[in-house]
This record gives sequence, C-alpha cells and structure tokens, in this order.
Amino acid sequence: MQNFNCAWPMRLQLLINQFFDMDLVKVYNLGVGGTNSGVATNMVKYWMYPTELAKVGPDVVVNSYSTNDSLPPWDLKDDPNADLVTAVLDQARDGLQQFIRAALTSNRCKVPPLVVHMDDYLGPQQDSLLGEMSYNTAMRQLAKWYDTFAISYGEVVRDISWLEGDSTFFNKNDVHFSNWAHQTIAWSIGFASLELLSTFCDDEFARAVYNFTSTAEHNMI
Repeated sequence: MQNFNCAWPMRLQLLINQFFDMDLVKVYNLGVGGTNSGVATNMVKYWMYPTELAKVGPDVVVNSYSTNDSLPPWDLKDDPNADLVTAVLDQARDGLQQFIRAALTSNRCKVPPLVVHMDDYLGPQQDSLLGEMSYNTAMRQLAKWYDTFAISYGEVVRDISWLEGDSTFFNKNDVHFSNWAHQTIAWSIGFASLELLSTFCDDEFARAVYNFTSTAEHNMI
C-alpha cells in the first residue's frame, strides 16, 4: 500500500484508541519497502526514530519483516539441490536474534521495550510448505528463548487461505496483500495484546494472593 494510513499500524492505533475511547497509543510506522530485519536492527540500535519518538524511545517495538526475512537467499534460489527450508530458517533466526538483542539493550536507562514479532507471511516464495513456515518456526523458538511476544497473522487465516483457497487474505501470486489482510493483522495484534494483558493481570493477582497468604501464615506462627 502506498498510503501508510491504510496499512495495519495506523489501523491498530485507531482500533486501540477507539476501544479505550482515548488517545492511549501512538503507533509509528517505520517500515521501508524492500528491507528486512537487518535494517530494523540498525534503526533500533542507533535510535533512527522520528524526533518526537527519539526523545524517550519506544515502549513497544514490533518487528514485521517476515515477508522479506522469508525470501530464500539469491545464491540458492535456483539451485535444485539447495535446502531452502534450512537456509531460510537459519537466515530468519540469525536476523531476528540480532534484532531482539539490539532492541532489549537499546535503552539501558529504563525498562527495555516489549519486543513483539508480527508474522504476516503466508507466501509464495517457496514450493515447500515447510519452507514457507521457516520464519514462523524461527520466530517461535526465539520468542521462547528471549521471552518475547510472538503473534502470527498466518495462524489466523492459514486454513482458509491454504486449505480452502480463499484469496481474501492471501494472494497466491504475490507476497503483497489487500486491505482485508491489513485490517485482520490489526485485529490479531489487538486481540493478542488484550490476552497478554489479561494473563499478566491474572499472574499479578495470583502473586498478590500468594504473598498475602504467606504473610498471614507467617504472622500466625
């Protein structure tokens, strides 16, 4: 999309602010066409942010470079004997890991930003379905290792797109997608964020109850 106001970051901002009926968040879309996590790593590492954001830094950093990170290496793409599944998996894991480390150490003066991985890739760049899932696999591994937040738009629509052949959310001839996909990505992040918030509140409540109970039992002794 040429108009950034139509892309999912702006739709996510509108969704959250309208849901809470206040200007709660400001989403900055720093995406640049044709780039990957390597470029994003440098942007985060060297604070290549708009002036307003550069004053304090982001509270949340979303990596959504799955499409370009899933592109098979050019030197292997035409090699019939190349293992593209492993090549893309290693490529994605390396790029994402560097991004995560840069983001988590980008502001040493305060709490690190929440790192979110947004997997919005469905294909088509490989003939193998395992190859098309390489980024998703790497993303999930790293989210567990670094305790970051992984969201997959692909998991939401993959069944109807791949199995049933529905073209509403996926173009089988092009990696770019339509407005329906952008809106669904915004909804996916919004829902996952609410789920994360709910889980966090439940954990905090359980911890508070445990601490209160432990203190009461200690005082009785």
